[in-house]
Amino acid sequence: MEMKFKKNNAVCVVTYKYLPEWGGLARSASRLVEYLLAAGYEVHVIVPSFSAPENGKSSLEFHNLLDKPELDARGAHVYRPQITHKENLMGELLELLLLLDQRHDFRIFHGYYLPFSFPCLMVASSGNRPVIASIRGSDAVKEGVSPFYFPYIQAALQQATWITSVSSDLLKNANGITDISKKSSVIFNGIDTTGFPRWKGYEATQGIVGTMGELRFKKAIPLLVKAYSNLEKSDRKKLILGGVYADELEKAAVHSLIQQCELQDEVVHTGFLKRNYLLEEATNFNIFVVNSYHDGMPNTLLEAAACGIPIIATRVGGMIDVLEDGVNALLVDPGDANQLSAAISKLLQNKTLCSKLSKGALRLAAKLNYQQENDSWITLYKKLLCETYLSTDKSKSEIATESLNMI
Repeated sequence: MEMKFKKNNAVCVVTYKYLPEWGGLARSASRLVEYLLAAGYEVHVIVPSFSAPENGKSSLEFHNLLDKPELDARGAHVYRPQITHKENLMGELLELLLLLDQRHDFRIFHGYYLPFSFPCLMVASSGNRPVIASIRGSDAVKEGVSPFYFPYIQAALQQATWITSVSSDLLKNANGITDISKKSSVIFNGIDTTGFPRWKGYEATQGIVGTMGELRFKKAIPLLVKAYSNLEKSDRKKLILGGVYADELEKAAVHSLIQQCELQDEVVHTGFLKRNYLLEEATNFNIFVVNSYHDGMPNTLLEAAACGIPIIATRVGGMIDVLEDGVNALLVDPGDANQLSAAISKLLQNKTLCSKLSKGALRLAAKLNYQQENDSWITLYKKLLCETYLSTDKSKSEIATESLNMI
C-alpha cells in the first residue's frame, strides 16, 4: 500500500551520515532534522552508502525504498540507498530524488554534504525551488580537490540558492572557486548544555591528556602521540584516545608510533563507547586536544566545552571563529608537534590557567546553544521559501496563506 503524506511542507535533506551512524556529521544532520520537524515540516532524509554488488547487480531497489522508508525516532522518513560503485553515485541519487519528488513535491532541497547538492539542483530546477548547499568540513577540503567530486562541488557553489558552512574560513575557501559572497552564511553547530558531566578538576586529572571522536587522518592522531612523547615524564600520566578509527591504515600507523615511542603503558584506546560513557571518560582529561589538520566545527569540541574541560585546538576551520587564545582555549598551528607539546606542557603545569580556560569553555558552550542553531536554520528556510513565492505570479494573499500553512 502506498504511503500518503501531507503535501506542501515536504523538504528533502541529502546527507553523507545520519544517526545512528558514528561521527559529528551524523549528529549535526540529525539536529537539523529535529529543528525542521519541530517547525512543522515533513522531512525526508536520504543517506547513501556504498556496498558490494550482489550477483553483479545494483542492490539499490528504488521502489522498495519509496514504499517502505525507515521512520526514525524523530519522525523523519529516512531512505538509505546502497550504491555499488562510486561512479554511479550521482546518477542513482538523482533517480531516487526524482521518484521521491514525484510523490512528495518537495518545497526545498538541502545538500547537507556539499557534493550532494548537485543532484538536488537537477531536480529543484523544475519549479524553481530553492536548494541549500552546506559545507561541513572535509567535503570542502578533501573532496574539494578530488577529480571525481570537484565538478559537482563547483556546480553546487555556482547554482545553489544559498550556501552555509560551520566556518567563515571554509566559506572563504569556497569563495575562491566562485563568488558566493552574496548568498552564503555561517551557521555554527549548537550544543545542548543540560545534563553534561562536569570536568573533575585539575588535581583529579593532572597529567591526563586526551581526545575523542572518530579517529581519522585529519585529526592528526600520530602528531598528538608524538607531541605527548615529547613531554617531560614527570608531567605526563596518560594519553587517552577516545573513539574508533575510521581507517585501518591510520590505526596501524598510530600503534606503530606508540611502540616506537615506548608509550604502550601510557596510551589508552577506549574503542567504541556510547556517547554518555565517552563524555564521562573525557571529564577525566586534564586537557582535551583537537589537533586537526583541517576541520569544520567539531561536535566533540563543543561537548568538551560543555563539560568545562580545558581545550587545546588548532587554528583551522570553525575553531578560528569561536575560540580565543588564552580565554577559552589555547590555540596552536596545525602540523606542529613542538608547538603542541609546549601548549600541553604549559597547561599541565598551570592550575590557574586550566581553571580560566575551563570557565571560558563553559561560557562558549552556553553561547553556542541549540536555540541559536535552530533559529538560524529555520530563519533561513523561511527566507528562501518566501523569496521563491515572491518570484512567482502568486498574489500576496496566496503567499501569506501558504506560508502560514507551511509552519
